[in-house]
Amino acid sequence: GYTNVEGERCEARRGDLILTPNGTWHDHGNDGATPVVWIDTLDWPLMEFLDCIWLDEDFPGKAGNARVQQTAYPPGYSRALYGAGGLRPSFASRQRGIGHDVSPFFQYRGADVRASLAALRGEKGDPHEGVTLEFVDPTNGEPVFPTLTYGAQLLRAGEETALKRETSSTVYVVMEGRGKTEVAGKTFDWEENDIFVIPNFRSEEHTSELQ
Repeated sequence: GYTNVEGERCEARRGDLILTPNGTWHDHGNDGATPVVWIDTLDWPLMEFLDCIWLDEDFPGKAGNARVQQTAYPPGYSRALYGAGGLRPSFASRQRGIGHDVSPFFQYRGADVRASLAALRGEKGDPHEGVTLEFVDPTNGEPVFPTLTYGAQLLRAGEETALKRETSSTVYVVMEGRGKTEVAGKTFDWEENDIFVIPNFRSEEHTSELQ
């Protein structure tokens, strides 16, 4: 499957994070013969509460009843511009779409994330989190959205994290492995493809199985 964001077609692979920032035109498609499933994570409840929601489906220049945009940039365009850490092209505008201060980097590859975590597995990490990475806007180092943050977490085989609690809620998606998480005194087992939520200010600790 793919998501086309502001004319940049982002082919999706397992573990990829594809952003559709506010104020950007985007559509989805599947050219294959099998279904595609992805997790759509939105800040909709907060924006609805703040009465900030608006949608625009009147895409300019669309032909007839077409509801998709034409690809205007080569594959991996934003990765070519911003994919090298610490290097930012000075000739390119970071503004894409009409949103305020949105990240111009649309696709974070799952394979790259997995390789980065593997390279860090020998580090001590955080006692409450293990080895973690945060997805950021490469032009300023800030979270990709002001209302949501995304990250990746590695628990090494048999690793147990220390108990903690946070003021924000967290959604976990298990990419591989097995383990368990204790939330407010109740234990939940998890395995590949499971999704679980830790509500705000509930105590949590994680344990991965020996593999």
